[in-house]
Amino acid sequence: MIYHKIKASLLEAPDRFYRVLQVREDVNLEELGVILGTALGAEFEHMFMFRKGKVNFVDESWMDGYFEEYVMKDCGLGVLGDKFRFIYDTGDNWEFDCKIYKKVIENDNDGLAYLIDGEGQGIWEDNKWTLMRYLAGELDPNTAEEDENRGVYFPWNFEIERLSDFDEMFDLEMEAEGFDQLAQDSLDLYRNSKEEYNRTRFEIMDDSDEYDEDEEDEDDDGFENVIRSFTAMTQYQIENDPYVTAVFEELCDTMDEQEALSALTVVLMDEIAELVQKNRISDAESYQEKIEFLLKHPDSVQKD
Repeated sequence: MIYHKIKASLLEAPDRFYRVLQVREDVNLEELGVILGTALGAEFEHMFMFRKGKVNFVDESWMDGYFEEYVMKDCGLGVLGDKFRFIYDTGDNWEFDCKIYKKVIENDNDGLAYLIDGEGQGIWEDNKWTLMRYLAGELDPNTAEEDENRGVYFPWNFEIERLSDFDEMFDLEMEAEGFDQLAQDSLDLYRNSKEEYNRTRFEIMDDSDEYDEDEEDEDDDGFENVIRSFTAMTQYQIENDPYVTAVFEELCDTMDEQEALSALTVVLMDEIAELVQKNRISDAESYQEKIEFLLKHPDSVQKD
Protein backbone atom coordinates (compact mmCIF):
# COMPACT_ATOMS: atom_id res chain seq x y z
CA MET A 1 0.00 0.00 0.00
CA ILE A 2 1.22 3.53 -0.83
CA TYR A 3 1.35 6.14 1.94
CA HIS A 4 2.09 9.87 2.03
CA LYS A 5 4.07 11.53 4.81
CA ILE A 6 2.12 14.48 6.22
CA LYS A 7 3.17 16.95 8.92
CA ALA A 8 0.62 19.15 10.74
CA SER A 9 2.01 22.02 12.85
CA LEU A 10 0.10 24.43 15.09
CA LEU A 11 0.07 27.84 13.42
CA GLU A 12 1.07 29.75 16.57
CA ALA A 13 3.73 27.31 17.82
CA PRO A 14 4.86 24.96 15.02
CA ASP A 15 7.90 23.60 16.90
CA ARG A 16 6.01 22.89 20.12
CA PHE A 17 2.88 21.21 18.78
CA TYR A 18 2.92 19.07 15.65
CA ARG A 19 2.28 15.55 14.38
CA VAL A 20 3.87 13.59 11.53
CA LEU A 21 1.96 10.70 9.98
CA GLN A 22 1.98 8.21 7.16
CA VAL A 23 -1.45 8.44 5.53
CA ARG A 24 -2.82 5.98 3.00
CA GLU A 25 -3.00 7.55 -0.44
CA ASP A 26 -6.65 6.65 -1.12
CA VAL A 27 -8.22 8.45 1.86
CA ASN A 28 -10.73 11.22 1.23
CA LEU A 29 -10.60 14.53 3.13
CA GLU A 30 -13.25 13.53 5.63
CA GLU A 31 -11.10 10.54 6.57
CA LEU A 32 -7.96 12.69 6.60
CA GLY A 33 -9.64 15.18 8.96
CA VAL A 34 -10.50 12.44 11.43
CA ILE A 35 -6.97 11.01 11.16
CA LEU A 36 -5.37 14.40 11.86
CA GLY A 37 -7.85 15.21 14.62
CA THR A 38 -7.20 11.87 16.30
CA ALA A 39 -3.44 12.37 16.15
CA LEU A 40 -3.78 15.91 17.54
CA GLY A 41 -5.99 14.84 20.43
CA ALA A 42 -9.36 16.22 19.29
CA GLU A 43 -12.55 14.76 20.75
CA PHE A 44 -14.60 15.83 17.68
CA GLU A 45 -16.99 17.90 19.77
CA HIS A 46 -16.63 20.45 16.96
CA MET A 47 -16.48 20.58 13.18
CA PHE A 48 -13.27 20.55 11.15
CA MET A 49 -12.38 21.74 7.67
CA PHE A 50 -9.54 22.20 5.21
CA ARG A 51 -8.44 25.35 3.44
CA LYS A 52 -6.41 25.52 0.25
CA GLY A 53 -5.95 29.08 -0.91
CA LYS A 54 -9.42 30.61 -1.05
CA VAL A 55 -11.18 27.26 -1.21
CA ASN A 56 -12.68 25.50 1.81
CA PHE A 57 -13.40 21.78 2.05
CA VAL A 58 -16.18 21.17 4.58
CA ASP A 59 -18.78 18.66 5.70
CA GLU A 60 -21.83 18.65 3.44
CA SER A 61 -24.11 19.68 6.32
CA TRP A 62 -22.00 22.78 6.99
CA MET A 63 -21.96 24.49 3.59
CA ASP A 64 -23.21 28.07 3.95
CA GLY A 65 -22.51 29.68 0.60
CA TYR A 66 -20.25 32.41 1.95
CA PHE A 67 -17.07 30.76 0.69
CA GLU A 68 -16.05 28.70 -2.30
CA GLU A 69 -16.63 25.27 -0.82
CA TYR A 70 -16.37 21.59 -1.68
CA VAL A 71 -17.58 18.55 0.23
CA MET A 72 -14.68 16.84 2.01
CA LYS A 73 -15.76 13.27 1.46
CA ASP A 74 -15.93 13.86 -2.30
CA CYS A 75 -12.27 14.94 -2.52
CA GLY A 76 -8.98 13.08 -2.19
CA LEU A 77 -5.49 14.17 -1.17
CA GLY A 78 -4.72 15.39 -4.67
CA VAL A 79 -6.81 18.56 -4.29
CA LEU A 80 -4.58 19.80 -1.45
CA GLY A 81 -1.29 20.00 -3.31
CA ASP A 82 1.74 19.94 -1.02
CA LYS A 83 0.62 22.61 1.49
CA PHE A 84 -2.76 23.31 3.08
CA ARG A 85 -4.45 24.38 6.32
CA PHE A 86 -6.36 22.05 8.67
CA ILE A 87 -8.79 23.84 10.98
CA TYR A 88 -10.54 22.26 13.96
CA ASP A 89 -13.28 24.03 15.94
CA THR A 90 -13.86 27.26 14.03
CA GLY A 91 -14.88 28.94 17.28
CA ASP A 92 -11.56 28.41 19.04
CA ASN A 93 -9.83 28.14 15.67
CA TRP A 94 -7.18 25.47 16.07
CA GLU A 95 -5.25 26.02 12.82
CA PHE A 96 -2.51 23.72 11.61
CA ASP A 97 -0.21 24.34 8.66
CA CYS A 98 0.19 21.03 6.86
CA LYS A 99 2.74 19.71 4.40
CA ILE A 100 2.56 16.63 2.19
CA TYR A 101 6.06 15.39 1.38
CA LYS A 102 6.84 14.47 -2.21
CA LYS A 103 8.44 11.09 -1.49
CA VAL A 104 5.83 8.37 -1.08
CA ILE A 105 6.22 5.38 1.26
CA GLU A 106 5.43 1.75 0.53
CA ASN A 107 4.00 -0.14 3.48
CA ASP A 108 2.96 -3.77 3.67
CA ASN A 109 0.13 -2.86 6.06
CA ASP A 110 -3.18 -1.37 5.01
CA GLY A 111 -4.24 0.78 8.00
CA LEU A 112 -5.58 4.28 7.41
CA ALA A 113 -2.54 5.96 8.95
CA TYR A 114 0.47 5.54 11.23
CA LEU A 115 1.89 8.10 13.66
CA ILE A 116 5.66 8.55 13.29
CA ASP A 117 6.56 11.75 15.21
CA GLY A 118 5.16 14.58 17.28
CA GLU A 119 5.48 17.23 19.98
CA GLY A 120 2.95 18.73 22.38
CA GLN A 121 0.35 16.92 24.43
CA GLY A 122 -2.68 17.76 22.31
CA ILE A 123 -5.63 20.04 21.58
CA TRP A 124 -7.26 21.54 24.66
CA GLU A 125 -10.95 21.20 23.81
CA ASP A 126 -12.90 24.45 24.37
CA ASN A 127 -9.86 26.10 25.93
CA LYS A 128 -7.36 27.29 23.35
CA TRP A 129 -7.10 30.72 24.97
CA THR A 130 -5.33 29.41 28.09
CA LEU A 131 -2.88 27.34 26.05
CA MET A 132 -2.07 30.26 23.75
CA ARG A 133 -1.31 32.46 26.77
CA TYR A 134 0.95 29.75 28.18
CA LEU A 135 2.77 29.28 24.86
CA ALA A 136 3.23 33.05 24.62
CA GLY A 137 4.90 33.12 28.04
CA GLU A 138 2.06 35.07 29.66
CA LEU A 139 1.30 32.39 32.28
CA ASP A 140 3.58 30.75 34.84
CA PRO A 141 4.48 27.26 33.52
CA ASN A 142 4.19 25.93 37.08
CA THR A 143 0.55 26.98 37.38
CA ALA A 144 -1.15 23.97 38.93
CA GLU A 145 -4.66 25.26 39.60
CA GLU A 146 -7.40 26.85 37.55
CA ASP A 147 -8.10 30.53 38.13
CA GLU A 148 -11.53 31.71 36.95
CA ASN A 149 -10.73 35.34 37.70
CA ARG A 150 -7.86 35.24 35.19
CA GLY A 151 -9.61 32.88 32.78
CA VAL A 152 -7.11 30.05 33.35
CA TYR A 153 -8.67 26.63 32.75
CA PHE A 154 -7.18 23.17 32.34
CA PRO A 155 -8.25 20.83 29.51
CA TRP A 156 -11.10 18.42 30.13
CA ASN A 157 -10.06 15.94 27.47
CA PHE A 158 -6.76 14.93 29.10
CA GLU A 159 -5.16 15.35 32.51
CA ILE A 160 -2.25 17.63 33.39
CA GLU A 161 -0.85 18.66 36.77
CA ARG A 162 0.56 22.00 35.60
CA LEU A 163 0.60 24.04 32.43
CA SER A 164 4.15 22.99 31.56
CA ASP A 165 2.94 19.40 31.16
CA PHE A 166 1.90 20.39 27.64
CA ASP A 167 5.60 20.46 26.68
CA GLU A 168 6.53 17.16 28.31
CA MET A 169 8.46 14.79 26.06
CA PHE A 170 6.13 13.28 23.49
CA ASP A 171 5.84 9.53 24.09
CA LEU A 172 5.92 8.38 20.48
CA GLU A 173 6.01 4.68 21.27
CA MET A 174 2.86 4.90 23.41
CA GLU A 175 1.02 7.26 21.06
CA ALA A 176 1.90 5.30 17.93
CA GLU A 177 0.93 1.89 19.28
CA GLY A 178 -2.35 0.86 17.70
CA PHE A 179 -2.87 4.29 16.13
CA ASP A 180 -4.12 2.81 12.86
CA GLN A 181 -6.96 1.06 14.70
CA LEU A 182 -7.63 4.14 16.83
CA ALA A 183 -7.98 6.23 13.67
CA GLN A 184 -10.45 3.72 12.20
CA ASP A 185 -12.46 3.63 15.44
CA SER A 186 -12.55 7.44 15.51
CA LEU A 187 -13.77 7.49 11.93
CA ASP A 188 -16.58 5.04 12.74
CA LEU A 189 -17.61 7.12 15.77
CA TYR A 190 -17.46 10.33 13.76
CA ARG A 191 -19.65 8.96 10.99
CA ASN A 192 -22.17 7.55 13.47
CA SER A 193 -22.29 10.86 15.35
CA LYS A 194 -22.75 12.80 12.12
CA GLU A 195 -25.56 10.48 11.04
CA GLU A 196 -27.29 10.99 14.39
CA TYR A 197 -26.77 14.76 14.18
CA ASN A 198 -28.28 14.96 10.72
CA ARG A 199 -31.21 12.75 11.70
CA THR A 200 -31.97 14.96 14.71
CA ARG A 201 -31.52 18.15 12.68
CA PHE A 202 -34.00 17.05 10.04
CA GLU A 203 -36.49 15.93 12.71
CA ILE A 204 -36.34 19.38 14.25
CA MET A 205 -36.87 20.97 10.84
CA ASP A 206 -39.86 18.68 10.16
CA ASP A 207 -41.40 19.55 13.54
CA SER A 208 -40.98 23.31 13.07
CA ASP A 209 -43.97 25.58 12.40
CA GLU A 210 -45.12 25.72 8.80
CA TYR A 211 -44.46 28.90 6.86
CA ASP A 212 -47.50 31.19 6.82
CA GLU A 213 -47.63 33.09 3.53
CA ASP A 214 -50.43 35.34 4.83
CA GLU A 215 -48.48 36.50 7.88
CA GLU A 216 -48.28 40.28 7.54
CA ASP A 217 -45.20 40.72 9.67
CA GLU A 218 -43.18 37.73 8.42
CA ASP A 219 -40.00 39.84 8.41
CA ASP A 220 -40.43 40.58 12.08
CA ASP A 221 -41.10 36.92 12.78
CA GLY A 222 -37.99 35.94 10.82
CA PHE A 223 -35.88 38.35 12.82
CA GLU A 224 -37.35 37.04 16.07
CA ASN A 225 -36.42 33.51 15.00
CA VAL A 226 -32.85 34.66 14.37
CA ILE A 227 -32.72 36.26 17.80
CA ARG A 228 -34.04 33.10 19.42
CA SER A 229 -31.42 31.00 17.60
CA PHE A 230 -28.55 33.24 18.66
CA THR A 231 -29.89 33.38 22.22
CA ALA A 232 -29.93 29.58 22.31
CA MET A 233 -26.34 29.48 21.02
CA THR A 234 -25.29 31.97 23.70
CA GLN A 235 -27.07 29.97 26.40
CA TYR A 236 -25.21 26.88 25.23
CA GLN A 237 -21.89 28.74 25.52
CA ILE A 238 -22.77 29.90 29.03
CA GLU A 239 -23.50 26.33 30.07
CA ASN A 240 -20.54 24.68 28.35
CA ASP A 241 -17.70 27.20 27.92
CA PRO A 242 -15.96 28.04 31.24
CA TYR A 243 -14.74 31.38 29.90
CA VAL A 244 -18.21 32.52 28.80
CA THR A 245 -19.65 31.18 32.07
CA ALA A 246 -17.24 33.35 34.06
CA VAL A 247 -18.07 36.40 31.91
CA PHE A 248 -21.81 35.78 32.35
CA GLU A 249 -21.44 35.56 36.13
CA GLU A 250 -19.44 38.79 36.19
CA LEU A 251 -22.08 40.57 34.10
CA CYS A 252 -24.74 39.37 36.53
CA ASP A 253 -23.06 41.45 39.23
CA THR A 254 -24.20 44.60 37.40
CA MET A 255 -27.39 43.46 35.62
CA ASP A 256 -30.02 40.75 35.85
CA GLU A 257 -29.53 37.37 34.18
CA GLN A 258 -31.78 38.12 31.20
CA GLU A 259 -29.95 41.36 30.47
CA ALA A 260 -26.59 39.57 30.74
CA LEU A 261 -27.80 36.86 28.35
CA SER A 262 -29.05 39.48 25.90
CA ALA A 263 -25.78 41.42 26.07
CA LEU A 264 -23.70 38.32 25.28
CA THR A 265 -26.11 37.43 22.48
CA VAL A 266 -25.54 40.84 20.88
CA VAL A 267 -21.77 40.27 21.03
CA LEU A 268 -22.14 36.87 19.35
CA MET A 269 -24.38 38.32 16.62
CA ASP A 270 -21.89 41.12 16.02
CA GLU A 271 -19.04 38.62 15.65
CA ILE A 272 -20.99 36.45 13.20
CA ALA A 273 -22.00 39.51 11.15
CA GLU A 274 -18.35 40.55 10.96
CA LEU A 275 -17.37 37.07 9.75
CA VAL A 276 -19.79 37.37 6.85
CA GLN A 277 -18.86 40.95 5.99
CA LYS A 278 -15.12 40.30 6.06
CA ASN A 279 -15.36 36.81 4.52
CA ARG A 280 -13.32 35.14 7.25
CA ILE A 281 -13.71 32.24 9.67
CA SER A 282 -14.25 32.80 13.37
CA ASP A 283 -11.37 34.34 15.28
CA ALA A 284 -11.37 33.46 18.99
CA GLU A 285 -9.18 36.46 19.80
CA SER A 286 -11.56 38.86 18.05
CA TYR A 287 -14.55 37.36 19.85
CA GLN A 288 -12.83 37.58 23.22
CA GLU A 289 -11.85 41.19 22.59
CA LYS A 290 -15.53 42.01 22.05
CA ILE A 291 -16.43 40.24 25.30
CA GLU A 292 -13.66 42.02 27.23
CA PHE A 293 -14.98 45.34 25.89
CA LEU A 294 -18.47 44.37 27.05
CA LEU A 295 -17.16 43.66 30.55
CA LYS A 296 -15.56 47.10 30.73
CA HIS A 297 -18.53 48.83 29.10
CA PRO A 298 -21.68 46.82 29.99
CA ASP A 299 -23.93 49.60 28.70
CA SER A 300 -22.29 49.61 25.26
CA VAL A 301 -24.81 47.26 23.67
CA GLN A 302 -28.54 47.60 23.09
CA LYS A 303 -29.88 44.53 24.85
CA ASP A 304 -33.60 44.83 24.02
